[in-house]
Amino acid sequence: MGSTSSACRRLETACRTGENVADAVEAFRTDLQEKIEQNDEQASGDMIKEAMKEAVLPHRCDSAALAVGAELLKFLAHFDHKRDRKALDAIHEMNAAFMTIPESEMTSGWRNAQVNFLTSAFQAWIQGGGPIVIREECRDTDIEQEGIVYINEELCSVFLRFSRWDKTLTTGNRSHALAASAYKISHQCGTKLELVAAAVEEVQSLLKEEEKPFLIARTVYGVLAATSENPKISSQYALKLAGQLLRADALTAGPSAISSFLHDILKILEIKALALQADREAELCKVVEVLCRVYKRSLMLLGDLNWVELVKQF
Repeated sequence: MGSTSSACRRLETACRTGENVADAVEAFRTDLQEKIEQNDEQASGDMIKEAMKEAVLPHRCDSAALAVGAELLKFLAHFDHKRDRKALDAIHEMNAAFMTIPESEMTSGWRNAQVNFLTSAFQAWIQGGGPIVIREECRDTDIEQEGIVYINEELCSVFLRFSRWDKTLTTGNRSHALAASAYKISHQCGTKLELVAAAVEEVQSLLKEEEKPFLIARTVYGVLAATSENPKISSQYALKLAGQLLRADALTAGPSAISSFLHDILKILEIKALALQADREAELCKVVEVLCRVYKRSLMLLGDLNWVELVKQF
């Protein structure tokens, strides 16, 4: 190895032989912490990159990958890179390293390490990395939103990848859970219709025939609810996206009552988006309540979706 770090050399040996990995990881943490406490940002960052490139990736060591990913997030938080370009680039680089492993060489441990890294990165991102508040003059709202979008899209892609991989290994419930996770996160990926459609297709294959018509309603509701909370996505774009979802092959609702209901809801939301009078919301909510009563028999399995609240927040 090109580095002079004895901890990295020890980690490489442990990953290669599979022996004393836990001890080598602990030695790596200790050495890295010393550099961080010395406020040597360059050396600390280089050490993390070297460990991943020279020790973890060549030997597919999932336990070391889990540890190095966690140390990267601690490193970013310590040097106040919480929601800035450097943090996003570092998260992107680490995730790209995870993705270099072909599916034929993946293990459940590797899968768990990558999922753990991305979910931890997301939590650190939305929380600003911890109790230290970002200085207002240093805030970059575009980067903040870009980070949320990127991590959500990568999580969705990763869950989809692992769901397909998992199905080749087992007929148990693990792939069901992975597909469900991909589908749930896909609602946050409104700017990528193909990702939403892929998640729906994955879940659809696990449903009974009579359950499939309800999937389109949950998808449209989920995507509209998520996009309405995103200040970077306009109401008109959200409506256009929902219309595309209704027309997408993978999301075909068919000539059903649910399909008619969803088209009616989109018309109401379009009126809401264009309405200039503040008092129109109450009127439109009453219309939605009537619609829900009319379609109640068809929507019984969707009782947990609050369509009236959706109109209010849209």
